Amino acid sequence: MKILVIDYMSYSNHCNFNKIHIESLFNLGHKLYFVGKKGHFDNVKGRGSIVCEIPEWVYRKYPYPPLSVRLKDIMALRWVNKQIRQDNYDIIIFPTYDIMSIWAYKTDKPVLLINHN
Repeated sequence: MKILVIDYMSYSNHCNFNKIHIESLFNLGHKLYFVGKKGHFDNVKGRGSIVCEIPEWVYRKYPYPPLSVRLKDIMALRWVNKQIRQDNYDIIIFPTYDIMSIWAYKTDKPVLLINHN
């Protein structure tokens, strides 16, 4: 199965958490493709393919948190939606997500949201 892993939030403290799940999917024989902040998936390099990297301007600091955080997440999801050809994948996984902004990503593909709470 071709799986697209989109970590638009790209929290650095989730790299090990992501690595555990990603290694499990590789061991099951799936092909994984990644979207996230530059360097976010370096710990699994060579195992999957980086489809695209979300530009740094999305991650800069904005005034008025938490509103600006939601707007940043929505911008990242919209950007990813425009960059990715979803027909190439069987399923999409979001290892982290924000319930207030995930609606901005539109797809007909099955989506798995990993809830850390």
